[in-house]
Amino acid sequence: MTQQLVLMSGESAGPSQVGRLDERTRQVGRRGLSEARAALQEASRRATERDAERIARRDNELAARAAAARAAAAKLLEADQTARPSAA
Repeated sequence: MTQQLVLMSGESAGPSQVGRLDERTRQVGRRGLSEARAALQEASRRATERDAERIARRDNELAARAAAARAAAAKLLEADQTARPSAA
């Protein structure tokens, strides 16, 4: 396939303007892409911040639960030791 198809009118095929964008349209498109990329970066940054805050809240809650569990275990251990007769 080294030869292009010939138009029915017999004219040679020249460069087509169909599908070509003028420079103004290209500039608008580039600006739109740039704004979309910036918006995506900002959304990603906000999502990262939200995730970090959520993880910090979860870590704080887990630490509080662990402290409460340690305190309860200490009370049980103390109660158990006072209820046992001394081996001495």
